Amino acid sequence: MNLWQNATKERHRLTFQNLVILRILQIKLMRAIFQTREKASLLFTTFTRSTHSGLTHCPKRLFTAKPSLHFTTPNTPHIPDILEKQHQPTRKSQLDPITLEKLSHLNLARNVQQQTSQANASEENSGLSGYFQLPRLSKGEQDAVLAEVRHDLESNGVWTPSKLVDTLNKHIVSQGKAKKIIAQAIRNKYRMRRVEAGELRDSMRPSNILVHGRSGSGKTEIFRLIAKLYNAPFIRVEATRYTEVGYHGDDITNIIVDLYKKTHAEYTNRDASELFARSPKLQEIVESHIMKLILGPKYADNALLTQKRQDFKDGLLDEYNCFIYVPRVSDATPTPSPPAAKDSLSQFSYIKVKDIRRYMFEVYTDELYGQIDLDEFVRNEIESKGIVVIDEIDKLVRTPDSASTTKASDEGVQYDLLPILDGTTISVNNKVKINTRNILFVGAGAFEKVKPTELAIELQGRMPVKAKMESLTQDDFIHILRDTENNLLLQAIELLKTEQVNVVFNGGEEDAINEMARVAVELNEEDNIGARRLRTVVDAVLEEINYEAPDFEQKDSYIVVTKEYVRERTQHLYQNRNFRNYTM
Repeated sequence: MNLWQNATKERHRLTFQNLVILRILQIKLMRAIFQTREKASLLFTTFTRSTHSGLTHCPKRLFTAKPSLHFTTPNTPHIPDILEKQHQPTRKSQLDPITLEKLSHLNLARNVQQQTSQANASEENSGLSGYFQLPRLSKGEQDAVLAEVRHDLESNGVWTPSKLVDTLNKHIVSQGKAKKIIAQAIRNKYRMRRVEAGELRDSMRPSNILVHGRSGSGKTEIFRLIAKLYNAPFIRVEATRYTEVGYHGDDITNIIVDLYKKTHAEYTNRDASELFARSPKLQEIVESHIMKLILGPKYADNALLTQKRQDFKDGLLDEYNCFIYVPRVSDATPTPSPPAAKDSLSQFSYIKVKDIRRYMFEVYTDELYGQIDLDEFVRNEIESKGIVVIDEIDKLVRTPDSASTTKASDEGVQYDLLPILDGTTISVNNKVKINTRNILFVGAGAFEKVKPTELAIELQGRMPVKAKMESLTQDDFIHILRDTENNLLLQAIELLKTEQVNVVFNGGEEDAINEMARVAVELNEEDNIGARRLRTVVDAVLEEINYEAPDFEQKDSYIVVTKEYVRERTQHLYQNRNFRNYTM
């Protein structure tokens, strides 16, 4: 009876960790009562051994294949599944006299009191502590991972010109000479960042590019793809949108403001794990912490540690379960633990060893992402790797023939561009100022009615690299439809597969693909919009199939598109072109 009175008197001192132990013991006891007395005795004898050293260590129990409170074999029942059935978490007031009496009969009172005093001491120092929680990243570990990520982002431009051209060829056909010129200019921009900081480096400027060629020849798409490959901030703007300073309309400096807003939004919506996915340092830290959970924090047997590391990598420990505390994102910043938080069992769960890496990685990446000053990070990305494509720059040239369609301020926009191309500091908000000195600017235009040499002389001098895009031929259209990655036909085929309809374009020299390319070339003879014409032709060919696909009775059947079918489905495109000759 004295034992019961002492336990009652000390009840308010029981920590959350001990409450979890007591609750699990109570559940196991109630199960055992309905079994033989011998099984019940054996069960609690096992728990007496497993709880004597607390909730922290498990190497001997794990590697001798004995089920324990923390690590269990795959066939062991999941205790959290039982606890989740309780509508409310266990509170101190819910410990009834019967439970404590049973504990006293099982000679566990001494263990409970010892663990209570130890837990109370740790609670005073750090609140909810012990190896329930995932290990926190130290300041040194955080700095090491962030430095590695920054270096990885900086070195993401190691594409050689030949490698870059080979990659561009998979997506954009022809334009071999223009691709080489652009690849060299991009590589030089990367080389500038590797020059030792100093007066020489400060005097360097990227070679801005002037690209001219017909609409649909791939001018903008080349740089959009390059920005994706380099993971670089990218924006495409139309030159005719802006006006000279003093006129009504957008100022030319808004290009940089728009680039900052676009890049900031992309990184804000970006999954944090993408930034840290390739960090070997973070992977090493996660593996080290998992080993501590498995072997204990002070395990000194280096040979066994090495062996178990290899077992972990080989997946031999994947099916073991670990009972740990998984902090939510809101727990990333340490705060005083209120009593209500300690009463919640929802953050304690069984996690398979093979899943611990993912849980740790999610928690750590969220924690690391919170350490990044996003405004400063975006500014550095723009200043070091930013790409700005100013499309329709030929429309800024004012000629007698274009006087009726060109704004009076368009010619002045050319001169407003000069300080930005030279390098100036633009304030995008009260906190961030961006220097444009190392941003790559690309002027692009069809130049059908004017020549590149008719641009302002000063603007031509600030775009020293000239690249000409050739008009696309029928063979180029065939390659676009057949050979490029993620081409229009592949997209259409995959869309129809969602309706369980398979489309096949017949082969041979005079196949359907050749016919579609021929139709596109003929339609471009009047209004040349380049490769954009192919979408019009493909949509016309598949229009009827797309309409009927949901109602097809024979699912998983094959529909063969022939040359004759292409001619039949594209006849109306020629009629529309002929009717335009009679419209006013």
